[in-house]
Amino acid sequence: WTTPSGHAVEFSRLRAEGGFLVSAALSAGGAFRNFTVVLPKPAVGAEVMLPTRCAFFVPRQWAGSEASVVGAGGAKVAARVERPGVRSFAVEPGVVYVVKS
Repeated sequence: WTTPSGHAVEFSRLRAEGGFLVSAALSAGGAFRNFTVVLPKPAVGAEVMLPTRCAFFVPRQWAGSEASVVGAGGAKVAARVERPGVRSFAVEPGVVYVVKS
């Protein structure tokens, strides 16, 4: 994020590449929180190609810690390292995933 130090930032349901809806917040103190990702279910009868994985940059505030992903029912979802600072995880349409440090 490119915000001046000491400013809080928040966004909700921002449409990202692949059709994902992403929400997150950065507190004025620099704490990254409420990072969620959902791949909306397509309309009934719609024939669309949906992504099977979601990739994200690990927030620099989480340097030195592992990013974990939690899906439906609080189940941990395996995240793999794609390259330094980038993780990915398998997704299913309609499931809200919470990404934490």
